[in-house]
Amino acid sequence: MIKFIVAFIFINMAILPGYCAEDSSFYGRIFIGSAGSGEMYVPYKNSSNDQFQEKKSEKKSDYNGINTAAGNRYSFGYFYGLFQIEAGYFHSSIEEQSFRTYTGKEKSLHSTLSYYDARGGLRLSNTGSTSFQWIHFGARDMKYSASYKDTEAKGLGYSAGYTGWLTLGISDNFDIVGLCEFFYGVYRKNSISWNENFNVETRQSRFMNLSLGAGLQYDPYNLSIILKVCGEKNYISHRGTGGKIAAGADELIFGFEIIYFNNRYRNN
Repeated sequence: MIKFIVAFIFINMAILPGYCAEDSSFYGRIFIGSAGSGEMYVPYKNSSNDQFQEKKSEKKSDYNGINTAAGNRYSFGYFYGLFQIEAGYFHSSIEEQSFRTYTGKEKSLHSTLSYYDARGGLRLSNTGSTSFQWIHFGARDMKYSASYKDTEAKGLGYSAGYTGWLTLGISDNFDIVGLCEFFYGVYRKNSISWNENFNVETRQSRFMNLSLGAGLQYDPYNLSIILKVCGEKNYISHRGTGGKIAAGADELIFGFEIIYFNNRYRNN
């Protein structure tokens, strides 16, 4: 996987040696992920010794399927010359999960996670092409809710990342397109609330994303449809008197994404 990402970046660098300040466009992206797998983190108090723990979920023992997560993302942006900005909203859910208490009893779980984010940064491209590299910095406002003891986590933080978009012409009207996107961030302001009292001494958090996609682009309308896999992690943990608690989710979601640019030129 790492070799693939590095190769993708170098291909983009070879194809995109410069930029033109006249290049500009609004664009929109819609990701529909109807299948995937996910795991949750919830806080737990062991009543046998009054110790606090983080519990990571697993698939329910009576569920034989493999589809446990789904999510959608909607975003829009604008670029002009060397600068690109984007704002988006993501929402996902995880079902058919459980964890076992210290007595061995299975507790059913489900959760939802959503966030708003905004990113902006340096964009490198060539005139007449929507192939580009984008090095970006951003902010995120996240909310997570789980069914166990009304668990809720909130995070406000920042990230840094890279997006590469490559188009290769195969005919007058169609291109093959590829997407590679990843970023990493921390929630500088975060909280976990549930139906127990916990004295927080230290806090840790992180969020990250890795997305890969490939598909076709129809040049006359600058419209692309790609198959995409999106890996997402959102995690907040607190340490304090009596142990450690955590909340968040790990998700791997499969779906398709539609991207539209309103450029005045064809993509190639």
